[in-house]
Amino acid sequence: TLNPLPESTVELSSTNPDADVVITWNEANSGLNSDVLYKWNAFEEGSAKSDLLLSLQSDNGGKDNQLTISQGELDEALTDLGLAVGETITLNWFISATNGDITKETNVSTVTIKRFVNEIASFDLESP
Repeated sequence: TLNPLPESTVELSSTNPDADVVITWNEANSGLNSDVLYKWNAFEEGSAKSDLLLSLQSDNGGKDNQLTISQGELDEALTDLGLAVGETITLNWFISATNGDITKETNVSTVTIKRFVNEIASFDLESP
């Protein structure tokens, strides 16, 4: 059984674009002793599951049961979808696992992602 994360909100930070967003799930075991390959799939809330906006292979060429993506990469993907600076999108997402012959999918979860806004990083006074 694959278990995606519960519903959540991710606010991307323009002051830390290299910070990672990590999505994890339980491993799927193949009865054929073949590699299981995973994809993280997302579609806009209110649309059909078949209308994928994003489909990203998991880490290690699809073999790991996690997806690691930087905030900058995720923000760029949202830009490519037409989202403006600071805009949010609510995505339904699921994991698909395949061993080449059979594909299984998790239940759908929801995540709201807010694009970068024009921020300023924290700073310290170095001298009086």
